[in-house]
Amino acid sequence: LVYRNLQLTKQLSKAEMPGGNRKPWPQKKTGRHHAGSIRSPHFHLGGFANGVRGPRTWFYMLPDAIRLKGLCVALTIKHVQNDLVIVDDFASLPNSEPQFLNDLADARNWGYSVLFVTDSSQVPQNLVDACESIPSFTIMPIYGLNCYSIMKYETVVLSRLALEILEYRILYHKHRAETLQKKYKYSDMKKLILSEAEKEIDPVHAPFI
Repeated sequence: LVYRNLQLTKQLSKAEMPGGNRKPWPQKKTGRHHAGSIRSPHFHLGGFANGVRGPRTWFYMLPDAIRLKGLCVALTIKHVQNDLVIVDDFASLPNSEPQFLNDLADARNWGYSVLFVTDSSQVPQNLVDACESIPSFTIMPIYGLNCYSIMKYETVVLSRLALEILEYRILYHKHRAETLQKKYKYSDMKKLILSEAEKEIDPVHAPFI
């Protein structure tokens, strides 16, 4: 939710303030010769010296290990709560009426909101027609699946092909590197690297890999 926050406030500096930017007092015989502009930050209706310079966003990308762990935890929670449903194919939906899909969700106790996850962006037309009139039913391709969407909807329905793609991607990223799941990747492997090194010149410092 922090990603949605956007600060649009922009406080004007001395150069950006409207006005004549004149000198408030004469240069001589007043003792106030240092004041050079009525828009200086220490004057009333002056500019801001260190003001907020929007737009500002708090968006940042989490590490791969954190995102992978969050996705696995979200899927596990849905599975434990019996809110993860696997179907053969969405193209085999017998009816494209929204009422039919709504009755199907009520009969199977899917809840108010349902997320349908397909294997690609090409969605069967009968599923599109059925979900078009139901705001709480959403269709998402497998490459857009994320933790927020999984936890937002009460039930997640995946096709069999989408499940196979998801399983392959999760296993690939979990085993592509041994240090992916570690918080301090190099320091945790330092002792192992030193023990496996063969008579390094400097045994204190780990070899560069």
